[in-house]
Amino acid sequence: LCFTILTRFSVTLFDIPHRALAAEIPDSYEDKAKIMSLREGFQSLIALSHSFIILPLLNFTSDSSSWLNVGFIGAFLMFVFGITSVLGTRSLIPELKIWNEVVIPSDRSRWNKLSSELGFVFRNKTLLIFLIGSIFIQIAWGLANSLTLLTNTHFWGLETVQLQQFITIYFCSTIFSWAITPRLVELFDKRNIVIFSLIIVGIFQSLPFLLYKFGLTPSKGSQELIIFLSIPLFLTGTFSLVSLMTREAMVPDIIDAIQLESNIRQDATISSLTSFSAKCMTGFGQFFSGFILWLIAFPKAGTEPSLAQEEFLAFYHGPMIFILFLIPIFIFSYYSITRKEHREIKKNLNNC
Repeated sequence: LCFTILTRFSVTLFDIPHRALAAEIPDSYEDKAKIMSLREGFQSLIALSHSFIILPLLNFTSDSSSWLNVGFIGAFLMFVFGITSVLGTRSLIPELKIWNEVVIPSDRSRWNKLSSELGFVFRNKTLLIFLIGSIFIQIAWGLANSLTLLTNTHFWGLETVQLQQFITIYFCSTIFSWAITPRLVELFDKRNIVIFSLIIVGIFQSLPFLLYKFGLTPSKGSQELIIFLSIPLFLTGTFSLVSLMTREAMVPDIIDAIQLESNIRQDATISSLTSFSAKCMTGFGQFFSGFILWLIAFPKAGTEPSLAQEEFLAFYHGPMIFILFLIPIFIFSYYSITRKEHREIKKNLNNC
């Protein structure tokens, strides 16, 4: 527990300045999408690389050495890619803008300044829309991700070895989303991309269960089922990342808008809020999945669930996610920073 807390605390110390830096480097509406797509694309590929390495090569048994190897491989990848990121970012330091710092005479004044800035940030309508919408997305995905393994193994009857085939689909969807997101942002406003992506994800997250209810799915546990599930998996994986990359690209736009209103850069404050909200709400989604399992009285390991319990599980993993997505779809429809408005913001900032 102590080392888990220390690890996550250290990741937070790295992640928040990294997000703030990613908001400071790009300048235009389109460049922000490119840099955020790179960030999230690399992060997804590295996470998938860990799964790709450990699933085929390691035997998950009660033997603790197998799990120790998982830890060693993960720690090694974290260290190598972390150092690579740090060394690569150092070259950007001389090129960064220097912001005027307000001299604060006392510790009390520091707290007053912090509370004042947070109060101003929380009064910004665009940021609140972004945060609340993103929170509901994270809750839905936290629920979906937590139920994925149980749904695939209990409801669809797949073996854990068969699930390794899905890693290739995740790789393909990550690379494809990485390629198309910047191009989509060049053609459409970010708000429309997020809303469209959530609709696509919701539809194809629900589709396998709905087709099952009409008797149109292959037999459980079959190779044909793997192929059948791969198509919606590719589309949900692609557009969930398109949504994530586009929303991350919204953050620098919001920072620019708040700077124009307050004449203060809020990179770190807003990056902290978005990072905190994402982590907390993903955790809440996982907690919600535990509540769902309790609600349907899903049995513990060693006891087979009934058909009704399996179908409830698949419903909450499929159509329920779409129902939850309707909330952020509605919220993001009020997001106001368009390409045209952002160009006006940058023009006014440059004239200040």
